[in-house]
Amino acid sequence: MHPRQNDDLKLIASNWDVLQPAAEHGFEQHGRGMVFIDVTRFVNDGYPIQYVKLAALPNDGSDCRRMVMSYDPQKEILLSLLGSAASCIRIK
Repeated sequence: MHPRQNDDLKLIASNWDVLQPAAEHGFEQHGRGMVFIDVTRFVNDGYPIQYVKLAALPNDGSDCRRMVMSYDPQKEILLSLLGSAASCIRIK
């Protein structure tokens, strides 16, 4: 595992109590999508997060878009970390 990936996983684990409910709520309100986390900024004791619905993602055949179209929202969430080497991360 690349050292940066380990940092990403630690960040996800330490923020799971915010990320998981954000993904559930986003899916319930907007359908398929992903949680976007800006790890380049720290605001009000946390990283800014936003749920981005499928319709707002570029239709460019990217891995992220394919992942959003194929993940199981009952068992998985998708994350995108701005400032990370990984563009999309699937968490079960």
